[in-house]
Amino acid sequence: MDKKDESKDLLEDLKTTSKLIRRVEVNNEELKLVWSEEETEVFYFKNLKKVAIITTNEGPFGPDVFYLLMFRIPVMIPDNILVPGSSEVTDYLLNLLGFDYKKFIIAMSSTKNDVFEVWEKKESSD
Repeated sequence: MDKKDESKDLLEDLKTTSKLIRRVEVNNEELKLVWSEEETEVFYFKNLKKVAIITTNEGPFGPDVFYLLMFRIPVMIPDNILVPGSSEVTDYLLNLLGFDYKKFIIAMSSTKNDVFEVWEKKESSD
């Protein structure tokens, strides 16, 4: 199975197992996913391990760019104007030390099913 098939399979798995995010809230310490007014989840950026961008061939009529944030569990957020707060996620990620802007630009230009790893937490050597 090649990288593109893996990307499509991962995207389909995440789509079928995830709920729809109503809103995303971001500050310097945490990412808050709002599923409904009664149900939210908080993830702390200090626990973020890796960031990838998943692209699909479903645009422009469907979401075609997703952020895959690897915390203890994977979190997938569409980069979509229909999800309030998703642009704040982009702003936060672009400021991560070591973020790969070149891959980000390539990912945002992609119209195919693909995965682009744009950031990975460096292990401290204490």
